[in-house]
Amino acid sequence: MRIVRHPTGFTKVVLGSVFGRELRLHIWPNGYAGVLADIHGHRCRVLSLPLVGRFMEGRYVEVDGGDHEVISCADNGNILEDGGVGSVQLERLHLRRTFVPNLIGIDTIHSFQPMSDRLHLTFVIFGRRHKTRAKVFRRTS
Repeated sequence: MRIVRHPTGFTKVVLGSVFGRELRLHIWPNGYAGVLADIHGHRCRVLSLPLVGRFMEGRYVEVDGGDHEVISCADNGNILEDGGVGSVQLERLHLRRTFVPNLIGIDTIHSFQPMSDRLHLTFVIFGRRHKTRAKVFRRTS
């Protein structure tokens, strides 16, 4: 088991792996609601199951423009590199409820944040990593 503080503030507890899939518990502390979640993608398919609390998930598409700084995440997820500039546009919002699983594809760009200031938990299964790099989009203005 490994416990790591994520750059956006939540705690990830790596429980282990089964058949090449990493099992995690993500913990958002009290008072986390309203914190702007990074818009990001993943290097693998992700299955997220909210255990405590409700979350708002935004789904985005990349569009022409340069109003976001793009950060490219390397293999361990903690090494960040400059990915230039880019832009994303919100396609839709989803309310993610407790015990309703959510599949996030490798080509999905999304944000994910708690809906209240109470403790929130998700159980997350990360699939096998692909050789692509995950992107994080942070607004420049």
